[in-house]
Amino acid sequence: MKIAAAAEAHEVNVAPHNFYGHLCTMMNAHFAAAVPNLRIMEIDIDRLPWDDELFTCAPKIENGHLIISGAPGWGLAPNEEALKAHPPKGQAGLLDYGRRKS
Repeated sequence: MKIAAAAEAHEVNVAPHNFYGHLCTMMNAHFAAAVPNLRIMEIDIDRLPWDDELFTCAPKIENGHLIISGAPGWGLAPNEEALKAHPPKGQAGLLDYGRRKS
């Protein structure tokens, strides 16, 4: 919010980009709804074949617009059983970024 406010003071828009999944999509949507200088919000709609299983519901997109849920909090909740079924695979991805290989 502070970065968006600083950008607005200089007449600059903000554009959150998300390739992390549904929870971050909803977090970005709430941020986008709260700032006056939003330009565009980008999401990755074809991340994983089982992405929709990880949460109680998937974000709804109609005519290119994200529909904000009326559910409490971010509008969705983690599905613990699905998360257990798809655990992280070792040291990889962003968690391993920059580490020296031994």
